[in-house]
Amino acid sequence: MDNMKIARLIFLGASIGCFVISLVELLMISIVGFSNFSLNGYEIFNFIIGGIVVGIVFALGSLIYEREDLSLLTQTAIQMGSGFIVLFIVGIYLQWIPINEGIAAIITWIIISLIFGFVFWGGFYIRSRFEAKRINQKLKNRNNN
Repeated sequence: MDNMKIARLIFLGASIGCFVISLVELLMISIVGFSNFSLNGYEIFNFIIGGIVVGIVFALGSLIYEREDLSLLTQTAIQMGSGFIVLFIVGIYLQWIPINEGIAAIITWIIISLIFGFVFWGGFYIRSRFEAKRINQKLKNRNNN
């Protein structure tokens, strides 16, 4: 396994984790308002570290797509399953999941998390498909010359 590839995935995952945490915080502020939203330095630090950890796990999980003996469905289930397990563990530990607010709040949090996860997965899937088509076209052009 290429160490540079792993390093790039770690950086990508950490970056996306920070982006998602920032986006979630902006959404929360816009929903509840500035006067009703406050975090101390400890909470901000934990949110950032939690986002980085979750992002890295999702990014490193993408290595499963190198296994050509597995179907896309199996690969996706492994990557998303491991990512969501870590997300839920971190979410409970950092109290992102509103477990004291009732089952409706927990289900809403889970649904929103799934939407975020699959939107990002879909974006990377579409990008990979376009890249594969581009590479195949280059190979086809090269073979025709």
